[in-house]
Amino acid sequence: MRLEHPEDYRAVENLTDEAFWGFTGPTCDEHYLVHLLRRVPAFVPGSALMRHSMREARQLGYGAIVFYGHPDYYPRFGFRSANAFDRTFPHKEPVSMIPIDVLTGRLQPAARKAFAEHNITTPAWLNRLSGRELLEWDGIDAQAMAIINEALREHGYAAKLLPSSPVLQLAGMGVRIPVVTPIRVKDGISVYRVEPEGDS
Repeated sequence: MRLEHPEDYRAVENLTDEAFWGFTGPTCDEHYLVHLLRRVPAFVPGSALMRHSMREARQLGYGAIVFYGHPDYYPRFGFRSANAFDRTFPHKEPVSMIPIDVLTGRLQPAARKAFAEHNITTPAWLNRLSGRELLEWDGIDAQAMAIINEALREHGYAAKLLPSSPVLQLAGMGVRIPVVTPIRVKDGISVYRVEPEGDS
């Protein structure tokens, strides 16, 4: 692993576009944000900023760090869903408002009931939940998750990692997780780049 060089910029921006396409609808602007951030003198590459911020918070005596982030990405840093501590914690509002029936219309009645009970009205709201959290709902099983993931991919959203995912199993054991970057999904086959993560 190395720091990026100017000749890598286009490839990194394309990779970022591929990785984030569809998280909030059939669009993406994260690659442009990466492009703009490189021009800021305070820009810190990789996970160095997150690790530094965590060290600083510990040294300042803070007992917790709270922020909005993707539930399948931040466990590599030791973060857990706020729901594990406080179910009243406000959720980040979704951007895209595709009706949830594009997904629930395919599910069995028990799974549809679970979505109704949790007031999920659009697939975008699922971005705030991990696959593990969905499987805790009554009526959601492996078969329902396969249908959910298929519908999410069809509408440009990221599929959910399941507890059987080696990445989540290792994170649950406290093992430092490598950076796993989705490169593309085609014909139901996902391709990922796996790189070690330094302690920078």
